[in-house]
This record gives sequence, structure tokens and C-alpha cells, in this order.
Amino acid sequence: MPKSRSASELHRDRAVSVIRDLVTSGVVSPGDRLVERTLSSELALSRVPVREALQVMVAEGFAAERPTGGVVVRQHTLDEVAELLDISHALDAVAVRRLDQAGVAALLETTTAAGRALEAGDHAAAVRANADFHDVLLGAGSSVLREVSTPIRARLRWLMEQHHDPRQMHREHLALIDAVAGGKAERITTVLDQHLATSRAALAARRSES
Repeated sequence: MPKSRSASELHRDRAVSVIRDLVTSGVVSPGDRLVERTLSSELALSRVPVREALQVMVAEGFAAERPTGGVVVRQHTLDEVAELLDISHALDAVAVRRLDQAGVAALLETTTAAGRALEAGDHAAAVRANADFHDVLLGAGSSVLREVSTPIRARLRWLMEQHHDPRQMHREHLALIDAVAGGKAERITTVLDQHLATSRAALAARRSES
């Protein structure tokens, strides 16, 4: 029987979820301080679970400890972003070759959601649905792949949500599903490589604007 979780663990996890959302949604920007006392007050929690949540943010790569004390939202360098994209590409390449029919069906649900969002002109919903595609892809893989990818999946999702052109992402996701359904190994590789190139170009463009 699973061990019940303590109140302190639940409070910490709630704080982690809220702080992670603040970072990934852009409410707080790279370099902004994550002040334990302020967050504690805003979340109506004691400082202990908030302190633990900030350490989780550091471990996940969303925040960094300052030499002078305190925690700030992490500013990823271009090299770090490029490395994260390479990791995402490698994990996707493993996952896509282990998809079963249920996995393909789950991916189709995300592309359907993205298509509807694009038709409705809902850019933010389309970006989220495209990020869901990669989340579902990794989740549909083997148990080993899920275990390996879990520590960085939140950061990879954040990465996928940085795209300016969800329509292009959507097209490439559809092309990947088509290649998988047709059992076209070379086509799968080509689409994945194109997806990586598109992601690199999109993130480089976003960085140049900031």
C-alpha cells in the first residue's frame, strides 16, 4: 500500500507547481529574484516548504543560487539552450521508435487540439498543445525512457513553449505521425532533424529579439 504523503510534502509540491508556472509562463523573468518571504506570503504557506520548493527549482534548472545569497530565475545561455534541444531531439528519437497504436492515438489528440487552437486564432493554446505533443511522446515510451526523462521534462516543456510559430510546429508534428504510421524510418529521421533545425532557428530568433 502506497505511503500517504505528509502535509509538508503536499505544501512543498504545491509551491513547486506555482513557482514553476511563474517561471515557465514568463510572469517572472530571467534574473528576477525568487524571494522566499514574498512567495510564502503570496502562497499562504510557511517558509519551509517554499524554501524546499526553491531548491527543487534549482535542481530542475529553472533557478540559480546567487553567490551573495538568495535564488533568481535562471538565464539560460545559448549554448545551454542548444544542448537542451539536442537532448530533446535524442529523447524524441528513442521514444518515436517505441510508439504503439495507443501512443500514436494519444499524439493525434494533441495535434487535433493544436489544429483547433490554430483555427480559433488561439496562439497560446496552440503552443501548449504542441508542447503537450512532446510530453505525450516521452510518456508513451518505455518505463526506462520515462524514468530517464522525468528529471528534465519540465524544462523541455518550457523549451517547447518558447516557439513563435506554432503552425510550423504543428505541421512537423503531423509529418512525424505520418512517418511513424507508415513505418518510414528514413522519413522519421528526416522529420526529427527538421524539427530540431526549426526549434534552433525559432529560439535563436527569440533570443535576438530580447
